[in-house]
Amino acid sequence: MQIKSIPSILALLLLLVTSAAAQDITFRDLVGVSVKGSGYSEVKGSPYFSDEWLPGAIKANDGKVYNNVFIKLDEVKSQLLLKTSLSGAESESTVPIIEFRVMHFGASKVFKSQKVGSKMKFMEVLYEGKVSLFKLHQKDIVDDRAFNSATADKKITESIFYYLSLDGELQKVKLSSKTVLMYIKDHRQELEKYIKDNKLSLDNEKDVVMLLQYHSSI
Repeated sequence: MQIKSIPSILALLLLLVTSAAAQDITFRDLVGVSVKGSGYSEVKGSPYFSDEWLPGAIKANDGKVYNNVFIKLDEVKSQLLLKTSLSGAESESTVPIIEFRVMHFGASKVFKSQKVGSKMKFMEVLYEGKVSLFKLHQKDIVDDRAFNSATADKKITESIFYYLSLDGELQKVKLSSKTVLMYIKDHRQELEKYIKDNKLSLDNEKDVVMLLQYHSSI
C-alpha cells in the first residue's frame, strides 16, 4: 500500500509546485522593481491609509484579479505598494490598478480609481447604486515652520473629501441636506419624507448611505 501511494504523492507534490510557480509568474507580471525606502524619512506623519500591510485583492485594468496580496495605499501619491507575503519585498505595480479590496479592523473596504481633475485617485467606495458615494482620503506634504524659525520642517496633513457619482459623473460635495438633495434631482418628496421619518442627518456619511440605498429602491 505504501509503495503504490508514492506515485500519487509525487504527482500531488508536482501539481502543488507547478500551481505555485504559475501563480508567482502571473503576479510577477504585475509588480515592478522593489521599492527602496519610502522617501518620507524627513517628513512628520504617515502618508499611508494604514501603516500596516493589509491583506486583500486587486483588480488590474485588463480585468485580471489578483488575490492573496498585501497592500499599502500611499495617500500622498495615490499609489499602491504591493507584497506577495509579509516578509517579501515591497513593489509598485507595472500596470494600472482600477480597484482593490482590503480588510481593515475586521471590515472589508473597497477602493476604486477615479479621475479627479487631471489625476487618478483611489477613493473609498461608501455606496454604489443609482447615485454612488465615494470618500477621498487626501494627504499632502506641507511646511511646518515654528514661530520665528528660519527653517521649516515637513509634515503630512490629511483632508477628507466626498464625491457623489451619477451616470459616471463625479461631483465633489460637502455633506449636507442642501447639497445632497440638490444633486439627487428625482423623487424629491419621497426623499424628504424618508429623511424626516428616519431623522437622518446628511452631514453624516452613514445617513447619506441610508438615503442613497432608499433612493435606489424607488
